[in-house]
Amino acid sequence: SSGASPHMQVLPGPASMEGTQLCCVVLVMLVVVAGAVRRKAVAKQRPASAVVLFDGICVMCNGFVSFCIDRDPNKLLRFAALESLEGRKLRANHGLSDPPRSFVLIADGHACERSTAAIQTLSMLSPAPWAAFSIFLWVPRLLRDPIYDLGWLTRRQLFGTTEVYACRTPDNNDRFL
Repeated sequence: SSGASPHMQVLPGPASMEGTQLCCVVLVMLVVVAGAVRRKAVAKQRPASAVVLFDGICVMCNGFVSFCIDRDPNKLLRFAALESLEGRKLRANHGLSDPPRSFVLIADGHACERSTAAIQTLSMLSPAPWAAFSIFLWVPRLLRDPIYDLGWLTRRQLFGTTEVYACRTPDNNDRFL
């Protein structure tokens, strides 16, 4: 008979738990460090201001603009409809397609479209959790853009249309070009 009591529960030894715990600790540390590095990089890259070009009659797009305005206390973002005179001029100045095929973010003289524009716009918002979306920039555009394109192509059918600038109010009128 062994010296162990029949009522004692045998737990895994420290050697088997150390590896799992160590992996978890290392993973958490990597996530924290990567987040801190990315936040610092985003803060350095954050432009003084940026312009978001959006589909002015799309309900979903107007909702996204309202969402951004509510989470942009520093007023980094300004907005214009893709189909407006200002939107057409900005698209032409940056060599973008006509008719537009995407949401656009113009910052520091550079325009980006599709999933990159959406992710970078979200990463400019406050408070901090929105910057975490920038991690999706590490996913290749080859994978991100088809998902974005599906939303772009079906946005009006799924969410409908509205008046141009339905998201514009007297309180945020200065945010629109």
